[in-house]
Parts: sequence; C-alpha cells; structure tokens
Amino acid sequence: MYGYGYYGWGMDPTVLLLVIGMLLSLVASAKLHSTFAVYKKIRNHSGITGAEAAQRILRAAGITDVQVVPIRGSLTDHYDPRTKTVSLSEDIYGRNSLAAVGVAAHECGNGAFVVFIIIAEEGVPHIEVVHDDGLLMP
Repeated sequence: MYGYGYYGWGMDPTVLLLVIGMLLSLVASAKLHSTFAVYKKIRNHSGITGAEAAQRILRAAGITDVQVVPIRGSLTDHYDPRTKTVSLSEDIYGRNSLAAVGVAAHECGNGAFVVFIIIAEEGVPHIEVVHDDGLLMP
C-alpha cells in the first residue's frame, strides 16, 4: 500500500522530521531545567534579587515606564509589551541566585526595551535597535 508521499514503512517522511524536532525540544528543555537547577543554588556576588537586577537594568537603560512584577510558577518569566511589565516567577523575583539575575537580565533584554528592525540601506541589510516606543537606541 504505497502511494504518494509514503516510503518504506508506510508512513510519510515528514512524521520522522516531526519526531526528531520533538526529541530535540525535549533535550533542550531538559538541559535548560538542569542548568537552572544548578545555578539557582548559587548566590550571586552582589546579593541582589532578580527583581532588583531587572529594575537596575531598566533604570540604566533610561526606561521608567516598565514595571517588574512577580508571577506564579517556575520559569514562567516573560515580558508583556501590552502592559509594559516584566513578569518574574517565584524562583526569580525574590531570590538572589545567579540564575535569578541571569533570567531577569534576559527578560529585560528580551523585550522590555529592545526591538530589532532589519533595514536595507543601500542594498545592505543591517539591524537597528529600537526602543519599543520608536526611539532609536545608541
């Protein structure tokens, strides 16, 4: 029963690609969780919490309209451009671990103040970094 798109074992080869993609995702997720588990046990040198790190990063970038708020869960951290909030999970917000500071910095850089725009100038594409209110960042 071999028809169009079926090979060998009677299945579409795109199923194999889907399974490979799922396995790679599972491996990446496991690596992320194991690395996070290691570094959430190590206190950062300055002793600041994830929330304090996020607030310092935003302040240093001159961003005053983004709030840092706690959110339930673990590794549920995100930036919401609609409400202009950096939401940090319980493992990040009030903890002073290396993981807390790293994740907080990631979320600030992930969306709080950076939008990448590819511009083709004289036929050569390049990336401009723009604040989410449209102002060009230095």
